[in-house]
Amino acid sequence: MDLLIAVALLLCVVVSFFSFWSGIVVGFFLGLGYAQFYFDHAPDDGSREWRAFRRWSVWRLVHLWFRFEVRFEDERVFESSAGPCVFAVHPHGLWPVTALLGFGLHGGVLSHFEERTGRRFYLGVSRLVFWAPFLRDVWLWMGCVDVRRATIEKILQDGNHIGLAPGGVQEMALSRHDRVEVYLHHEGFARIAWEQKVPLIPIFLSGENRIYYTFRWLNALCQPMRQWTARRLGYPLPSFFFPFPRPVHLVAHVGRRIDISKCTSSDDLLHRYRVEIIRLMVTHEDPASPLGDSVHEACEMFHIPLSQKNE
Repeated sequence: MDLLIAVALLLCVVVSFFSFWSGIVVGFFLGLGYAQFYFDHAPDDGSREWRAFRRWSVWRLVHLWFRFEVRFEDERVFESSAGPCVFAVHPHGLWPVTALLGFGLHGGVLSHFEERTGRRFYLGVSRLVFWAPFLRDVWLWMGCVDVRRATIEKILQDGNHIGLAPGGVQEMALSRHDRVEVYLHHEGFARIAWEQKVPLIPIFLSGENRIYYTFRWLNALCQPMRQWTARRLGYPLPSFFFPFPRPVHLVAHVGRRIDISKCTSSDDLLHRYRVEIIRLMVTHEDPASPLGDSVHEACEMFHIPLSQKNE
């Protein structure tokens, strides 16, 4: 059915070249047929994931544009990987480009873990991205699902991996191209990992915040409104940035696996996660984009030593 949607879109474009009104009529009837796909439950179960689309060779050009690569600090991250895992990434960025490259398309973290574990990989995103017709289908084909608790639990219970950006829209509102800013206050993802008895794997996305050039003074001026709209609407508005993605070097640094068996509670799991993600940021800090104030504040609040480079 997903192939039919792609063909239908192409048909509308072709017909509109010959006759404007013919394109309108064809588009109208195709829209009626598309409605059943728009209101389906695919964002809740990942049933529209399209492996051929994710493996499309053209995505290699996108990887080349960003010089995207994956680096594993410890190959033991694959140990006991017969079961599902929760992958948590920082920073979120204005748009989670690195997360999509790493988890939505083959050639990133997705490829390594699917090849070694034989399990599918999904990416939890805001429900907001599924509102736009046709664009929602692209997200679904890439394995994106709603980031609701019930959806994440279903993915894990089905034995599949899930990638999340715990910083969410709050971290998105903090994003700036010259500093790495994070939001480490969310706890739900760690509770889910604890309840489902699955490992938690932190990933630092180096370069994610530098993809879009941000006009930080304008964003800072409107920051109260941006934080409010982020909470209420799911996106920080207004956001001032240059919309063309820059060809920065993107690296997904996969940290040490945090096993449930070594934790005493979900709070202990969360603390270990915060310590590990901070360690990754300190170890792989980029001089062109040093750690921002939010990172230092998080270290003070959660009692994490910042100078723990290779502990």
